Amino acid sequence: MYNNLYINEGLNKLPLEYNWKPYWGINNEAKIIHFHGIKPYNINFFKEIKNNDFLNFLYLKNIKSYEYYNNIFNSFL
Repeated sequence: MYNNLYINEGLNKLPLEYNWKPYWGINNEAKIIHFHGIKPYNINFFKEIKNNDFLNFLYLKNIKSYEYYNNIFNSFL
């Protein structure tokens, strides 16, 4: 949507490390983690209930990565 809205503004896309998604794996160069789909506060609940096919699909793509970034998130709480 933003790309379409600002198509004539000459915007540059951010490097991937500024919009990293957990299901892409662990990236030590990532600056901003985009919790696309599953939010950090949902992960423990999600492990128990798993009733959303889309969230289940994302989580299962890279469980280790989601847990890694969730631990970092929780360390700031």
